Amino acid sequence: EFRSWIAEDGYGFAAAEIAATGECIGFVGLLETDHVPSLPAGTIEIGWRLAPEYWGKGYVTEAAEAWLAYGFQMLGVNEIVSFAVTGNHRSTA
Repeated sequence: EFRSWIAEDGYGFAAAEIAATGECIGFVGLLETDHVPSLPAGTIEIGWRLAPEYWGKGYVTEAAEAWLAYGFQMLGVNEIVSFAVTGNHRSTA
């Protein structure tokens, strides 16, 4: 399903992998926020999920920076939003 989103829209979620080993540790990417009725249609969200043992190691920071650059520079998006649960201090830092 992720691949079909990327093929259709030019963005979506993709596997987050350790470059040296190819090990999949989660996913990160951009997605429309049609599931959030309070946001205008077409709003783009950046999101991720990572296996807990890889939290705090900079993997999401690296991947998110790349996806944000892609969204703003290549897709021409004006705004990208993100959501985090209240206690997720690393994601809101």
